[in-house]
Order: sequence, then structure tokens, then C-alpha cells
Amino acid sequence: MRLLHVAPIVSNTVSRLTLTGFDYLAGNTRTSVTEETVPANDMNVVNAIPSVTLNQDNRTGLINGEVKLADITVSTEKEGGAILLQALPITVTSTGTVNISADVVVRDEAGRDVTITSGNLAVSTGSSGDTTIVFDSTGYRIEAGSSKTFSIYATAAGVAANNALSTKLGAKASFKFTDVNSDTAGIDGTPMYTYSTNSSSIHN
Repeated sequence: MRLLHVAPIVSNTVSRLTLTGFDYLAGNTRTSVTEETVPANDMNVVNAIPSVTLNQDNRTGLINGEVKLADITVSTEKEGGAILLQALPITVTSTGTVNISADVVVRDEAGRDVTITSGNLAVSTGSSGDTTIVFDSTGYRIEAGSSKTFSIYATAAGVAANNALSTKLGAKASFKFTDVNSDTAGIDGTPMYTYSTNSSSIHN
């Protein structure tokens, strides 16, 4: 028996498996093929990776003042360990004259304000605006096998008849988290396989 030493993989570094040859049997004859090189897709190996869902919604209640844009749920697998949520991107689109020019407010399931360090949202009349909600320097901890729902609010202005605000998640690459078990910060959402494309709309 031959034992192979495999070096440990550093969390969030690119890994790739490559087939460099194989043996096959034709009757009693074994043939080795060594000129084949077939690489698999790149993989980013991490201890924990979250799933992000923006709850699909279409509701009334758009006013001049604070309105809820969306509920976003971030969950983790039981086997993967805890994460610290660092950055959550959103895109908001205005239909009509409604606009936003203010920091967003983030609240937890109990309605308590969640501390953020950045989240200024500028949405002009009839156009879209992006912001990345940055949580405090330690991040927002989500334990393994659990989920947290964040309600995102902003102050609307210029509301007229037949106006609406529609919210969806921003680019995966702008989503950031820390893999707690490997103490690796700044992992972006690019390799995530569950990242919602839903939208949440509020209108009058």
C-alpha cells in the first residue's frame, strides 16, 4: 500500500482536480494512458458557506417616509460552522417619481436596529441605485445550522401616484463573510450556489 501525503488546503484558495492519466482493461490486457490531461472546474474550498434568500414580495404602503424595502434571510449549513456576515449588497429601482437619498436601516427579527457602518442608498427618479450594507467591524455572527432574517428600510421621498420601489440582491462578488472556523475574512459570494434572484416591491 502506498500512502500519499496531501497538503492541507487553505480556506478560500482556488483548488482544482486534474486527471493526468488512467488504466483500462481490455480482456486480460491492462493499458495505461498517460497523455490525457483533463482539468475539472476550479473550486473554492471553505469550511462554511451561506445561502442568501430575498423574500419575494409585492405589497402596498409606499409613502413619503420610512418604508420596508425587503426581508433578506442568510442561513448556514449545520456541518459547515459559523460565519460572520460582513457585507450585504442590494439594488433598488424606482418606478415613477419616488426617490431615496439616505442611509438604509437594518433590523433583526425582533425589530431591533442592527449596527452597520455603511449603507448609503441613492436612487434617483425612475432609475436604480446600489448600496453595500457593511456590518460593524466584527461582523454579524450566524451560527452553524441557523438563519437570520434582516429587514431593510429606507426613507422614500417624492412619492406620487403609481410609484413603486423594487429591491433585489446586488452582485455576488459584493457579498462578504468570514469563515469562523478557519478565521478567513473577506470571502466573497462568487462561489455561492444559493443566492436569490427574487425581488421585493412596495407600491402605492
